[in-house]
Amino acid sequence: SPINDPQVSQKLRTLTQMGTKIVFLNAPLDNVGYTTLIYTDGITTGATVAKLVMGILGNTGEVIVNSWNEAQLAVVENRRIGFVRELSKSSSITVHEVGVPSKSSDEESDALIGSILNQYPGAKVVFLTNFDWGLFFANYKKKHHADIQIIVVDYIDEVESALREGLINYAIGQRAYSWGTMGIGFIDDSLHGRPVPKVVDTGTYEVNQQTIKIYTDF
Repeated sequence: SPINDPQVSQKLRTLTQMGTKIVFLNAPLDNVGYTTLIYTDGITTGATVAKLVMGILGNTGEVIVNSWNEAQLAVVENRRIGFVRELSKSSSITVHEVGVPSKSSDEESDALIGSILNQYPGAKVVFLTNFDWGLFFANYKKKHHADIQIIVVDYIDEVESALREGLINYAIGQRAYSWGTMGIGFIDDSLHGRPVPKVVDTGTYEVNQQTIKIYTDF
């Protein structure tokens, strides 16, 4: 999963010119050739979460979704875009888009979350496009007994623990556990002249209180 930095891009372009095979995970870099991109499509992920929210709220209500103020990654921002687009197209739910820093401390996040929830008291569902902010909201919910349902992208150990406690209500997992094996396989195929796909979207799966046992070992 690359860092979008000019020096990194230049080094990778040099490597490709030397014949090195590159498999990108999560997102490519502009003007850097690659063998395969393995990722989870953000627009589709956002639309999936929108349908989940419509199942929770019906056709009306309010929902909050975060957007990074800086250091934006297209793969993360596309989750928000797909979410807002699907709700706008298919429901009368009001979406409140709120800016948050990509990195924050516990104290800073606690104050910001309090401000957000006070600003939108009618929103009882929150969609966080990355697990860091999902965990910040989960901690706030535990500390302040906030009456909100939290949906977060990524299913990692900390998210699983918060889900078991009822602090996070839904996690949208990526199948990142398959990316390493697939990447090695595609590089091997390419080196041996076998055809490889240019793009592979491995999709998502929903984890909640009812399905968590199925995914415990992931």
